[in-house]
Amino acid sequence: MTSKILRKTSANRTKMAWALAGGLGALLALIFTQGSGPVDPSHATGEPTHSSQNELARTFMGTKPDGVLTNQGQDLVLSPELIRRFEYHLTAVGERSLAHIRQAIVKDITAELNEKGQKEALRILDAYLKFKTALSSVNQPKMTEISGAALARHFRSIRDLRALYFQPSEITALFGNVDEYDDYTAKKLTIVQNKSLSEADREAQLQYLKN
Repeated sequence: MTSKILRKTSANRTKMAWALAGGLGALLALIFTQGSGPVDPSHATGEPTHSSQNELARTFMGTKPDGVLTNQGQDLVLSPELIRRFEYHLTAVGERSLAHIRQAIVKDITAELNEKGQKEALRILDAYLKFKTALSSVNQPKMTEISGAALARHFRSIRDLRALYFQPSEITALFGNVDEYDDYTAKKLTIVQNKSLSEADREAQLQYLKN
């Protein structure tokens, strides 16, 4: 989706906290946030107002929803595309209520999936929201201690937490590419920070890792 310039620091921090489930998002959150937690989806009660609906329309003006949910038979396809669709709407966290955001996602699910797919997608959506909220309990490395090893431990903590909300097959289907990129990021940082390497050796290892 088209990137939006965030106008408020508080909204920026909240969004970063919710981005922890993504590979680069996790790294950015480590670097740019400390102690800002997401909104608890258990507080998402009540119906969005007409005014808030108009505000949300302005938030996503000029964009198209990310993520393909279905195959030609309108069955749900478990893939990172489903998470992309969730995250498309969750970029409004800090600007819109979670109740409103969830309703927008449910509207997509209802419009695009058959009955079986809707039921499964709603179950995964609620698990994902709980997982994202629980991420606020994961300790983040201190700014002065960020290293490849620290990132690897942090990513492992995220994966351990994620396993509480999703089945192994769901994790592979929904987050496999994220985990692969997280591993790459941690290994790359380890190489970059290794002062014992010559410039030539560092470049060679980075190229090997990239390939």
